[in-house]
Amino acid sequence: MVICATPEVTILTTSYNAGAYLKSAIESLLSQTYQAWKLILVDNGSTDDSFKLLSTLDSRISTYRLPQNIGRTRALQFALSLSKSPLTAVLDADDLAHPARLARQVSVFADKPNVVLVGSHVRVMTNDCESSHHLNGVDGIISNDCIGERNIFAHSSVMFRTDAARTAGGYDSRFRYAQDYDLFLKLAKQGDLYVLAESLTTIRRHSNSLTNSRDTQFIRLQDELVLFREASSRLDLSEVGLKLNRRRQALVLVELGFREMVRGNVWSGLKTTYSSLKADSSVSWINYILRGRPRPKF
Repeated sequence: MVICATPEVTILTTSYNAGAYLKSAIESLLSQTYQAWKLILVDNGSTDDSFKLLSTLDSRISTYRLPQNIGRTRALQFALSLSKSPLTAVLDADDLAHPARLARQVSVFADKPNVVLVGSHVRVMTNDCESSHHLNGVDGIISNDCIGERNIFAHSSVMFRTDAARTAGGYDSRFRYAQDYDLFLKLAKQGDLYVLAESLTTIRRHSNSLTNSRDTQFIRLQDELVLFREASSRLDLSEVGLKLNRRRQALVLVELGFREMVRGNVWSGLKTTYSSLKADSSVSWINYILRGRPRPKF
């Protein structure tokens, strides 16, 4: 698809009881230097009053209220189905977009026709409002080896070509918490993934949030293990890429095994930990842990 000079961008935001932060997220969009955007805001069965005044903030905001929570993946897929723009971006309900975010990402698509997804570095805001730079560790075009080894993108920082995401099947309901990584892997088969070397989104991290709960982290690790296993067959990985992918599988299995033991399933946890040897029989993951988990060079 040819992208015109000022293409419309649709932003997807799904919200569940995000009243404390949702208005700030929307205000960060209203402050964008790039004005050709629309927001699809899906309230995923919230029980607070966060949704009441939002549709009156700007005519570019379309709100959809679901009667009950259908899960983040299905809510995202519903929002994506409503996007009529050539480009679609994501902003979580408690995150903030830098004023130049949309403009900078749109410019990449205009300059690089083979790019299907653009992310950026992000800033992380903690509960006490202190922020720090969080770098993805890579910039520019992302290799298959890199995305096959780890998910380097913060979901709330990405923009992608809408047709490419739809062709890829959008968000897969198999994954409750790693639906973003699944989409990135599918998009990597269609074109280039790109990281801007700028912090264009602020990600909030809450110590008491659902995403930090033990159960959520356990399910996300299970999702990621499936995806790391599939990445080796989905993508054309080099020998180095395959080795890094196997190491990542082993690391996830070690963490899953530990979490199983913490949950009281000692025998199952030991078996899961032992299975990491099958994922990486060279036990390079042990050396990796001992070296302090340095980021690989791609």
